[in-house]
Amino acid sequence: MLNIDKDRVTASGVSAGAHMAHQLHIAYSDQFSGVGIVSGGPYNCADNSMNTALGRCMVNTDNPLPVMEIAAGIREAAAAGELADTTNLADDRVWMFHGTNDTTISAQVHDATAALYAEFIPVDQIKQVNDVPATHLFPAKEQGSACDEMLPPFVGNCDYDAAGIRLEYFYPGLTAPTGGVETAFQEVTLPGAGDAEMMDTAYLFVPPACVGGEKSCA
Repeated sequence: MLNIDKDRVTASGVSAGAHMAHQLHIAYSDQFSGVGIVSGGPYNCADNSMNTALGRCMVNTDNPLPVMEIAAGIREAAAAGELADTTNLADDRVWMFHGTNDTTISAQVHDATAALYAEFIPVDQIKQVNDVPATHLFPAKEQGSACDEMLPPFVGNCDYDAAGIRLEYFYPGLTAPTGGVETAFQEVTLPGAGDAEMMDTAYLFVPPACVGGEKSCA
């Protein structure tokens, strides 16, 4: 059993993972205290349509997204018990990143996510970073390929420690690691993944401090 503080759980993702982290946060706001979004669009943007997802929710620069309509839909779904109560969002923190050279997800789509959150969360709890010359990738410092190249595993050496900065925003006063970090991964199964044309397994990193012990870890 993992020794985790259940009141300080956040979700983060890049691109499709950013869309998913945002969906999780909205749907299960009673389980998460914040979210990190690196280039992602707003809740229910695709409206169950692949064509919409690949157009309106990605490269769209022409048609503003219906933020107010989406927000109303979220409130209606929450009132019907299909989503968690939106009042859970009020004290959450949102960290958002969009590179100036990112054209895979347009700035307009990404900014619509921030506008949607502003319907539920005070704007001073929504941190936007949009001045780093990065393409569509996860920005790092002294790691990855060139910041203007989209190459697997899509980590760019952008002289910007997105992971550290994001975690510090979620957990103020967080102590930075001073030595080597154990990076052993656990393989976990993903029930139903095959039906969604996803891999049946994933890899989970659990910091040693989160395994057992008397003190919980964030």
